[in-house]
Amino acid sequence: MTGQELLDILRRNEEARIQMNLALELNPYSLILNRQSAYAYYNIEDYTKAIEGFRKAIELEIGNDMLVYADKLAIIKCYFILGYNELAVEVIKEIISSNPSLDTKVVDEVYLKLGMDRLINWFIDWILENNSIKYFHDNIYIASVYAIIGNSENALRFLEKGVKDGNLGLPFINNNPDFNSIRADSRFKAILKKMNLGDY
Repeated sequence: MTGQELLDILRRNEEARIQMNLALELNPYSLILNRQSAYAYYNIEDYTKAIEGFRKAIELEIGNDMLVYADKLAIIKCYFILGYNELAVEVIKEIISSNPSLDTKVVDEVYLKLGMDRLINWFIDWILENNSIKYFHDNIYIASVYAIIGNSENALRFLEKGVKDGNLGLPFINNNPDFNSIRADSRFKAILKKMNLGDY
């Protein structure tokens, strides 16, 4: 774990940004640093800079499909939060296109008939059912998406599953703005307490 990641978990955002900027000055082409920078911007809710950071990371990730998918999923969340639904739909279609048995027109159909929230729910279901992107059966990512679309019950259910499964990304929920809507819930507080983060 880097110093910036620790500061991030402890919700010391300004210090984390300073550390990240210094590191990027020394190594602007580091994939890891660019991804961490994008997430640092995400956590301070500067979604436009986060998108720029994730796009830069994607340029550096050529050949690493897992990281490209992860960063595209983060971009979808940024676009959704910013209200750029059409841009989110395009990125969803990019990811869906990895499955040759599914026509991306279905994404447009779901969006036009049911709206963005329902499209996001459909997309989560697709992720959970699609074995070709097994990495994204990530409880924390799924929980974060449910939280931003207002489905608190499923968000908490997937976080609790993340605790049970020992998900490595769990400490980062402490500073993730996606969970602001459930931060006051006693189950969320209990999860933080299990990680000794209840005081941060």
